[in-house]
Amino acid sequence: MVNKLTTYFHSRTKLWVIGVLLLLIIIMFFILPTVEEIFHISQDMVSIDEPDMHTPQEIHNILSDWGEQGRIKQVWFHSTWDIILPVLYFFFIGFLISFFTRRGFKSESPFRKMSLVSLIAVVDILENIALFILIFSFPSKYGFMGWIKTGLTLTKYFIFGPAIVIALIIAVVFAIKNRFVVQE
Repeated sequence: MVNKLTTYFHSRTKLWVIGVLLLLIIIMFFILPTVEEIFHISQDMVSIDEPDMHTPQEIHNILSDWGEQGRIKQVWFHSTWDIILPVLYFFFIGFLISFFTRRGFKSESPFRKMSLVSLIAVVDILENIALFILIFSFPSKYGFMGWIKTGLTLTKYFIFGPAIVIALIIAVVFAIKNRFVVQE
């Protein structure tokens, strides 16, 4: 599967596709305030989708503070905007890094697999599923699910985030070294 995914990214990488995906991601961030307004997500609602360490008890308290209507709003928000965005950035990161690794490394190089850091999207979606479980099971306290949610959030920000930056820097440096000529 890993090889198929890498091959998919490398065989379909086009600069215009990367541009369109980037444009869609930018549009998503510009419409974020509108989406939050549609779902009535207020600024005083504490987010548990940020790179903070929350214990299961803190998550339970935040869910309680949201109230029933707030939890419903959060479900709608995370099941729409927060699913579409990970899908977009999965393809954007995969194609972007593939664009540079095709130009920086020969086809048999293991560095060509750096596009797999785009799998951060899977972690993001699993994090949303953990949040849904916590919301739908509220007021029950599922400590293990709170820790899973926190672990996925921290993994997304502190492992995959730096991995994407490092992979992109390495791929760009080697693409420049090879003068952006596709390596076969």
